[in-house]
Amino acid sequence: MERLLTDLADANLIDSVRQHARWQHPCESAEADGVLMMAGANAAPFAYRNCAIRVDPDVPAPEALQRAQAYFGERDRRFTFILRDGRDTDLVPVLEAAGLRERSTAPCMLADTAGTEPTSRGSIHVREFDDLQLVQDAVAVNAAAFQSLGLSSGEIRNYFNKPEGLLAEAVAGFIAYLGDRPVATAMTLLSGEAAGLYWVGTLEEARGRGLGAWCTWLATRAGFERGARGDSTGKPLWGADLSPAGLPDLRPDAVVRVTATR
Repeated sequence: MERLLTDLADANLIDSVRQHARWQHPCESAEADGVLMMAGANAAPFAYRNCAIRVDPDVPAPEALQRAQAYFGERDRRFTFILRDGRDTDLVPVLEAAGLRERSTAPCMLADTAGTEPTSRGSIHVREFDDLQLVQDAVAVNAAAFQSLGLSSGEIRNYFNKPEGLLAEAVAGFIAYLGDRPVATAMTLLSGEAAGLYWVGTLEEARGRGLGAWCTWLATRAGFERGARGDSTGKPLWGADLSPAGLPDLRPDAVVRVTATR
């Protein structure tokens, strides 16, 4: 069962790279010989900007690195290689020998229930992405919220400079408003039998009021309702590859860490 959970989380993480490539312009991606690579809106060597991830675990680590080096070398760009604990341990010494160093880690969590709906408060209301303005509001929230993690507003906006891509069926996004002001957001990315939570953000001045938790609950529920499933019993599964900003919005009893990305 644990292997199945890891497989589902792994598949969703890989597909999240494909989906992020559709939200940026200019952006190009290539998936061949067991390695997925994307060259995004600028030359920043970030995950989901200029990055590579091994899709086929049977591709030897030196070959995977060589393909990434060739792809980004042609574009005169540096890049991040995304690793999964338990899947890419053979890549670690190969990347380190080539001068790549660990930049960050993010836990992958799994839940089999969306939990109890948080209680709404005051003039808070939440809407699902169904027009471009809602998406743009969510981008604005994250552009401000993720600055507390050291990312500039401009760099965050570059992840979403083709915002119409977030209106795709594979995205279930939510934006919370305090009155008429957008203050919190979260989105689920759907990929077959898995659904992953990404880009949970709350404006710093609005934190501690449960706004991110409400968006997270709605996004999690959407993942279950739209097909995230697990083993032969049909038990739903939901995965999240999270930044530290997303962790406080998950109930500790609803999730279990099965792996991590770095």
